[in-house]
Amino acid sequence: MPTSIDQVGLNSGICFGHQIVALAMGGTCVRNTRFEVSVTKLQLTELGKRVYGVDSGVLVSISCIHSLVIVFILFILKNIHLMNRDHVPTKPPSFHVLSSSAQSPIHGMVLFSQSESSEEVPPSDFRLTDIHILTSQGHPEFTESIMRMLLTVRQELLGVDLFHDGEHRAGNQNDGVAIIGKTIWGVMGVE
Repeated sequence: MPTSIDQVGLNSGICFGHQIVALAMGGTCVRNTRFEVSVTKLQLTELGKRVYGVDSGVLVSISCIHSLVIVFILFILKNIHLMNRDHVPTKPPSFHVLSSSAQSPIHGMVLFSQSESSEEVPPSDFRLTDIHILTSQGHPEFTESIMRMLLTVRQELLGVDLFHDGEHRAGNQNDGVAIIGKTIWGVMGVE
């Protein structure tokens, strides 16, 4: 049985796990000013874009059907269901930030297997299997129905305004499975 986090081959943390990893590895976790709930847009760092395999901004796809050109403009955003009050304002040494929200500076972080210092920049040609620890404050496993149920159960705790705001966003685009879930599988070596 491993006796330290360094002896485990792969480590990941979601929500409370993200917070525990931060504390265990030398970062901080504190009470936020208010809850973050429901589908929320996260801003990706440059490294976050590379780890999750997405670009921010606009992706233009051009399709030709019988000499008719159709342009599809797809906005690539990272949206994920949140249900948290505590957050990680300071990353542990050697970790790199992947994403943040308007309310919390660290929503995802990563430690590469060969990281020795927080100043070390990961090579541009890293593989997902080079990741030793990957965390997400958000819940890639949550669906709209799960979020609606959680909002209802916690309505009194959240207050009327936050409850209604969360309800309004619960059905928005959720990249939990398609982006974060796919990345977690990639870290485990599954394509």
